Amino acid sequence: MPNKTSKRQPQKKKSTNKVNRENYNTDERITKDVERRTERNTNAGKRQNKNNYNESQQRGKKKKNKSVLKTFLKLIVFVGLIIGIISFLMISPMFNIEEIQVSNNIKLSSDTYISLSGVKYGENIYRINKKQIIEKIKENAYVKNVKIVRMLPNKLKFEVEERVATYMIKLANSYMYIDNQGYMLEISKDKIKVPILTGITTNMEDIKVNNRLCEEDLEKMNDVLEIYHVAETTDVAELITEIDISNKSNYKLVLESEKKNVYIGEADNLINKFDWIKATIENTKGKKGDIHADRDLNTQPVYFSPEKKKVEKKEDKEKDKNKTNKDSRSE
Repeated sequence: MPNKTSKRQPQKKKSTNKVNRENYNTDERITKDVERRTERNTNAGKRQNKNNYNESQQRGKKKKNKSVLKTFLKLIVFVGLIIGIISFLMISPMFNIEEIQVSNNIKLSSDTYISLSGVKYGENIYRINKKQIIEKIKENAYVKNVKIVRMLPNKLKFEVEERVATYMIKLANSYMYIDNQGYMLEISKDKIKVPILTGITTNMEDIKVNNRLCEEDLEKMNDVLEIYHVAETTDVAELITEIDISNKSNYKLVLESEKKNVYIGEADNLINKFDWIKATIENTKGKKGDIHADRDLNTQPVYFSPEKKKVEKKEDKEKDKNKTNKDSRSE
């Protein structure tokens, strides 16, 4: 019995191994089938996703094309409306100019401004070129600034700012009017009630309407404006008939009605200087001479220097008398 048993055991083990191998092979086939099915499903899903993406892209492109087309059509309609409105505004007689107003003008008349502008009544209000009109009007030296306002439907308004003649330059037989900024406004034979500027360095060839004083004179003009402003606060300004700017270190004022010259010195400490000047004028009424404020008022007061009278020598008078008598005898 033992011998038979020992011979059968190896056969049973061989049969068990064979079964195990078959089971392993079966499992391996099943695993591979599952993997292949999974791979096929995955690939199918990818293809489906790709197809869905492509379809989505195509739908997006179609929507975008439709949106662009709609926008383009809207733009065409909008541009057409704009062109139609502009055409209506440019052609309609409703917008033909019937009235032109001018505001803030003092020196020049409203008719002068209308003539300078070149604008014609009956002209379409939208056809005018504002920039060109402003340039034409500003060719007149008295015009500083112009603003053009369309008052629909058929009115035009010029809002102007004019220059004012505040000083004069003496020419041979006339005067050149200038404003505070040194612009030359007009040549006239009329002497207006403003101070005459003397001692300027601007070339006489450059003294022309619409020109401006040279840089050196413009720097001195700043001092002149300050001097005149302070003089107005003390009522001295109305007495000034001439301002000599030849010496920046010692400006000179001529008070013709008072028969006095006033030496200011530099344009500093002006309030204190003009208080002294006003008091000196009042204390020297009727006297001809010079008032000196060209000094340091902290250490030296303003003083008045009367004009010296010419006194003829007695000997000269006697000589003239004897000569006259001799001539009368010879006759």
